[in-house]
Amino acid sequence: MSFSLTNIADLLAHAAATWSTAPALSDRTNKITYGRLDSRVNALAQGLTDLGVQPGDRVAIITDKSIDIVAAMFGCYRAGAVLVPVNPLLKAPQVAHILNDSDARLLLAAEKRLPLLESLSDQAALRAVLPAGTDQPAPLEGQGGLPAPVAAPSGFDTDELATLFYTSGSTGLPKAVACTHANILAGAESVASYLENTSDDVILAILPLSFDAGYSQLTTAFQSGAHVILQDYLLPRDISRAAEQHGVTGITGVPAIWAATVKASWSDEARNRLRYFANTGGHLQQERINQLMQLFPKASPYPMYGLTEAFRSAYLPPDRIADKPGSMGRAIPGAKLFVLDETGAECAPHQPGELVHAGPTVSLGYWKKPDQTARHFRPAPPALQEQGINEIVVYSGDIVTRDEEGFLYYRSRGDAQIKISGNRISFLEVEDTALRLAETRACVAGGRANPEGGDPALILFAEGDNSDGLLAEKLNAKLRQDLPGYTVPSEIIIRDRLLINANGKYDFKAMLAAHDGVIRKAG
Repeated sequence: MSFSLTNIADLLAHAAATWSTAPALSDRTNKITYGRLDSRVNALAQGLTDLGVQPGDRVAIITDKSIDIVAAMFGCYRAGAVLVPVNPLLKAPQVAHILNDSDARLLLAAEKRLPLLESLSDQAALRAVLPAGTDQPAPLEGQGGLPAPVAAPSGFDTDELATLFYTSGSTGLPKAVACTHANILAGAESVASYLENTSDDVILAILPLSFDAGYSQLTTAFQSGAHVILQDYLLPRDISRAAEQHGVTGITGVPAIWAATVKASWSDEARNRLRYFANTGGHLQQERINQLMQLFPKASPYPMYGLTEAFRSAYLPPDRIADKPGSMGRAIPGAKLFVLDETGAECAPHQPGELVHAGPTVSLGYWKKPDQTARHFRPAPPALQEQGINEIVVYSGDIVTRDEEGFLYYRSRGDAQIKISGNRISFLEVEDTALRLAETRACVAGGRANPEGGDPALILFAEGDNSDGLLAEKLNAKLRQDLPGYTVPSEIIIRDRLLINANGKYDFKAMLAAHDGVIRKAG
């Protein structure tokens, strides 16, 4: 049987034809083979069609970690609809925003999310539950049928459009990055190739499926016939227990998850079985990589840089970890990355510039945000056209440098720096230094605006061994020893546990707002 992969659901059909009896997914209670999963996806696609879902409709699905929900997600594709994955940790106001912004005609969730669906009674989208083990969505009583379809904004061809990934963003309400089937299929093939995934792999899906990197673990696994373990993360022990129970060979996490991982109790069998660990969603300090390499002696580390606007972007090969510490790596297979100055010319080695991404994973842009799309998604400048790049490229907003071998290094990202007394301060540099203190398990730096104007304050949140009550003082001394005085935080706040947001990243803003930890001011 031959396949032309034009729809993400084709990826599963190909896997079912190739590895029909092999396990595809396991959740807390069930396991399903590729052949059976493909049959369920067909049935769910028909169930959506029976409700009145048409090709191009946006279908929002609350992405609980279950076989039922994953089948519904791929059933959405097979029905020709556009998937809008919704993080189950979001509250009603955020879900309402996503429904309104995407013009979703249907919101689908597991039965346990019924209270949330009922709280959204004023939404136009038809609300339906998916009873466990069934393939027919059940609309809530007291509703009409599906609302009238709303056309997609100009530039978003729903024949190509596959998924709207809503990103948390640093300010304001989430905005959606519009990815095509071609984007996601290209990303799956690329990531599976450099991670060297095979049908022997068992992948622990610990990240939210609404997060592009968490979702990518599904498509990467289906590309290679791997077995995905759908696991919610609550405590560090959840990771090690699942790895031991299922024989996990690969884990992709974010810095907060890796900070918890090194605190968990691991059996030698589980530690030695892991073939690789990968990081995305933020910079993983070299000290943390070293800790993980000691914990998993047979695992290859893969620091990755993921740009949602281009789905996947860069990775650092394991054999370059030692001689390229701190690098974000080079372009993933199939992608092209450039460092450009303000004129659009390529930067010389070690000259800071903006990272620009070209290739098949570059998305269509920001849904309903033409101004932001035009600002970040632009025709290739002349310097790239001369190299045969005649397409829309995405300007990341991240300032990086490139060495003589083409390896990339962060200088700043988004709001990851502030200026104090004219000096630019990188949060990453502060975090890296703080983590070199043995007692520090995890930390995150950020800025606090000065309400009276003037320079902002540099703040550091940390967790670690504070049994003697002196962790803040030790951190202060370490930072003063290793960094210029203007780079030392004005306030160091010790918490028993750092807060994380819905995507598993450290939530600096929430901690700053709560400010309920034990406070030690740097002197």
